[in-house]
Amino acid sequence: MSKAIYALYDDDDIMVSGAKAILAKNVKIKDVYSPFPIHGLENVLGIKWTRLAINAFLYGITALALALLGMSYFMIQDWPMNIGGKPSFALYQNLPAFIPVTFEFTVLCAAHGMAITYLIRNWTLPESRQEIHIQELRTIILRLKLIGKKILELIQKKSSRFCKKQNRSKFLKNSMSIKYLHLSITTAVMALILTSCSPDPLSPGVEYMPDMYRSPAAEPYSKLPTDSLFSNSMEARLPVNGSITRGYLPYGIPNNVDGYEMAGELLKNPYPMSDEIVAEGKVIYTKFCVHCHGKEGNGDGLTVTAGGHPPPPAYTSAALKNLPAGKMFHTITYGKNLMGSHASQLNNEERWKVIRYVQTLQGNDMAMDGKESIEEESTGSMTSEEVMDEAAMNN
Repeated sequence: MSKAIYALYDDDDIMVSGAKAILAKNVKIKDVYSPFPIHGLENVLGIKWTRLAINAFLYGITALALALLGMSYFMIQDWPMNIGGKPSFALYQNLPAFIPVTFEFTVLCAAHGMAITYLIRNWTLPESRQEIHIQELRTIILRLKLIGKKILELIQKKSSRFCKKQNRSKFLKNSMSIKYLHLSITTAVMALILTSCSPDPLSPGVEYMPDMYRSPAAEPYSKLPTDSLFSNSMEARLPVNGSITRGYLPYGIPNNVDGYEMAGELLKNPYPMSDEIVAEGKVIYTKFCVHCHGKEGNGDGLTVTAGGHPPPPAYTSAALKNLPAGKMFHTITYGKNLMGSHASQLNNEERWKVIRYVQTLQGNDMAMDGKESIEEESTGSMTSEEVMDEAAMNN
C-alpha cells in the first residue's frame, strides 16, 4: 500500500529546502503547486527543459515559407499587381512590401502552434478525458481542502470583515454591481462593433470625428448644400478684389499710345545677350511665334503661307529693325494690331528671353546689347521690375 504526504509552506525558500531534504531520503515528489513561479525549483525536482521553443521556431519558419510562397503566387503570378506604377515582376523586387504581412503571419502561426502543442502534450484539449484514479482524486480533494483551509485562515487573519454577517450583504451587493458593470461594458462594446459594420463594401463604417482627418471635398463647379457658408452655394469662388497671385507682378503701364512710348523709354531687358539666353529664347520663339513670324522672322509662317492670313512685318523691316526692347515687351503683354496678347502664355522672364532671340533676327546682337548697356549706365534707366513696381503702386 502506497502512502502520500502533503505539506503546506508559507515561504518559498523553506519549501525548496524541504523538497531537497525529501529527495535526499529517496522520496518521490509528484508535483508542487504554487501561485507564483519559484526560481530554482525546476533544478531541484529535475524537470527537463521544455521543447516548446524549438517547436515555435519550426512553426515560424514554416509560416515564413508559406507567406512568401503565397504572396509570390497571389500578387505576382496569379494576379499581378501594379500599384502606383510599380508592377510586381519578381519577389525580390517587392520583398519590402511583403515584410509586414509575412511578420504577422509568422507570429500568428508560431503562437497558435505552440499553444496547441502545449495543450496536446498535457492532454488538456477540449473534450479530452484523462484517466484519473480514485486515489489520485482523493488526493486532489484533500489537497484542495488543505489549501482552502489555509486560505480561509489567512483571510480571517488579515481582514475579519469578510467573516462578519453585517458586511456580507454589502460585499455581495458590490460583487453584483461589478458583475453588472462588466456586463454593461461588454454589451456597449458589442453594440459599438455591430453598429460600426455596414453591408456597403465602400462604406468605412462609423468613424469617430472624421472631419479631423477626412476633409469634405466638393466637385468642381458644383452646387453646395443650401446650408453652406456662401449665399449662392457655388463651389467655385472669385478671388477677392485687389488680390494678386503669388509670384505674379502686375504690369502697371497702361495699354495705350502713351503707355507704348513709355515702355520703349523706361523698360530695359534685365537679361544679357548670351548664348544661353538666346538658346532659351529660340525655344520659346519656336513654340509661340514661328507659326506667324516665320523661322527667320520674315513674316512667312504657316498661318500666312498656308492659312492665308495677312503677313506680319519682318523683323528686318524699317518699322521693326530698331524697335526698342521695351516696346516689344509691351506688345507681347497687351498685343498690337493683328497680334493678340501673349501675357497668359509667357511670363515676364520668358518675354525678355524671346526678345533677345528676336534681336538676333533683327541683326542687333552683341553690339546692340553693348549700346543698350552703356545707355542704361549713363542715363540711369530703371529695369522692368522697378518700372512695374512703381506703376503698380501708382495705379
